Amino acid sequence: MGVFVLSDIVFIFVPNKRRYNMAHKSTIKRAELVKQIVDQHYEPGRQDRCKLWVYRTKILPIFGISLRTFFNYLRLSDESQQTGALQLSLW
Repeated sequence: MGVFVLSDIVFIFVPNKRRYNMAHKSTIKRAELVKQIVDQHYEPGRQDRCKLWVYRTKILPIFGISLRTFFNYLRLSDESQQTGALQLSLW
């Protein structure tokens, strides 16, 4: 929370934490599709098959997203898989 004072007006900023934790179903589905494409074409040991190459040749022509969005999707896909693994089951 932050406070900003301008003459007689006081502004109080409260960050909305919930906004950053939510993702729409379509965004999660698209992130999973991007992750599948990366898993098919990315080769960890080869520099000519790096994630940047996958982005430029495979992801950008299909989805038309920025590089930052590409890496955010990879992170989002990893987080969604981890939360599913941590959930307890009854049987």
